[in-house]
Amino acid sequence: MYKFLTISPLCGYAKKLLLVLCFLAIFCVTTQAVEIHRWKFDETSGSTVYDSIGGVHGTMYGGAYLSSGAGQFDGSNDYVQLNQTIRLHDEANWTISVWYKGLANYGTGTGGATLVGTLGSSWWASLNLVEGKAKYLHATNNGYEPGWDNLIGTSNVANNQWHNIIIRNYSNRTADVIVDGVVEVSGSSLLAGTPSQDIMSFRLDYFMMGDPGAYTSGALKDVRVFNHTLSNAEISTITSVSVPEPATWISMLLVLVYFLRKKQ
Repeated sequence: MYKFLTISPLCGYAKKLLLVLCFLAIFCVTTQAVEIHRWKFDETSGSTVYDSIGGVHGTMYGGAYLSSGAGQFDGSNDYVQLNQTIRLHDEANWTISVWYKGLANYGTGTGGATLVGTLGSSWWASLNLVEGKAKYLHATNNGYEPGWDNLIGTSNVANNQWHNIIIRNYSNRTADVIVDGVVEVSGSSLLAGTPSQDIMSFRLDYFMMGDPGAYTSGALKDVRVFNHTLSNAEISTITSVSVPEPATWISMLLVLVYFLRKKQ
């Protein structure tokens, strides 16, 4: 039954090629970061946005709808609310990746236009846009009241083209803002409070809405959360659509073995 997998009759070149593919398959499998949440926005109907990994599903409200593999938001009353809050501590290694397309170049000062984060008085950290640039907004300890700090990117992501935006946080309380695979800014990601307080965490439970009544226009897709600081090589696999998944490498390997065996 598995006779076609026998590789002993293969020529030397084919054996070497087969060995290379084996190493590629193993590399792709073993270098994958642990992904804990993913909302692809690839549903074709309904108002639910499914978390295919962590089960923290979202519901679209207002006039938000699904089209062309993305959530569409008009900036007036559209948003997604998750069924529970995800907390990412500022002393942990984690990465958030989103894809955004739109013209949300408004938003100045502390806030800006929120892509993912939480609401209102609990708004201690979020991934925002300000004047068209990606921004990691986070509260810092300033006496009894939180101050604010920003890590703001340099390129315009509000030009109605798809852009990948990443926050990469390190356990030493620093972070990078990465746009389309390029690190645009790095700095402190310290959050206010003490380790026992909830506000030490990036709280993720809303998409495309920050303060109540503050909505973001545009399209959002493939929101991903990793419990790992992705390497630059790992990030390149997110920003590139041409890199096969591990299962694809394995499938290619088996097909190659099969056809080489048939030619013997």
